[in-house]
Amino acid sequence: MLASFAGDSNYGTTATAGHALGAQFTLGGVTLGGAKLQNDDSTEEQVMNISAAFGDFTVGYEVHTATTAADVDTDTTTIGGGYTFGDTTFLVEAMETESQSVVSSDEMTYGIHHTLAPGLVAFVETTDDEKTASEETTAIGLTMKF
Repeated sequence: MLASFAGDSNYGTTATAGHALGAQFTLGGVTLGGAKLQNDDSTEEQVMNISAAFGDFTVGYEVHTATTAADVDTDTTTIGGGYTFGDTTFLVEAMETESQSVVSSDEMTYGIHHTLAPGLVAFVETTDDEKTASEETTAIGLTMKF
């Protein structure tokens, strides 16, 4: 169980004070999670997710809902998966955002991550948004963990 409380100045957001509660449960290779953020300005965020690992395969599903003070919901649904073959992982993710029955984002992301050395990963990812042509991106880079 996780809990968080923010004072009147909630850094990084336009929200005022608020609180969040969340929980995560893992059994074998399956993890369930959920959280809710309630702000004093009557806005809220809620997330529910599930992920599973089966040998070299992983899969995940998440629904995130942001609710305005006027009680308008914006839902973002994401499903993704991956396959690891040696030091290389192949990834795919589909994400859709809609509010009041209008889809504003419909993205597909593909990626390849390759471990060059312990803690050093090279990657290439590309994202295509069917709703917004300006959000077609490709990223190439290195990540380092130490």
